[in-house]
Amino acid sequence: MSETKLVRGRQAKPTKSEVASAWEHIRAAAETGDLQACALLIALSENKPLHLDSGILNLLGHGGWVGDKNDPGEHIRATIRANDPQSKQLPENQ
Repeated sequence: MSETKLVRGRQAKPTKSEVASAWEHIRAAAETGDLQACALLIALSENKPLHLDSGILNLLGHGGWVGDKNDPGEHIRATIRANDPQSKQLPENQ
């Protein structure tokens, strides 16, 4: 009787050396001034959950700009109005 040998796939969790290498890459990127790497380093070191929305790192608890004194929303809408007044991104065109 022949015994079927099961083929194992790649392990799901990274190895300790892969994790150490990833930390080194993040630290190196943060040292060069990469803002996302800096934010990721802080979030990972504080065990904060994080979300990736359209390529932007958003730390949980750091809501948005709406209502903040430095809210760029009106500047963004003014730029859209100047370049594409018929844009559906503008509230008056929805």
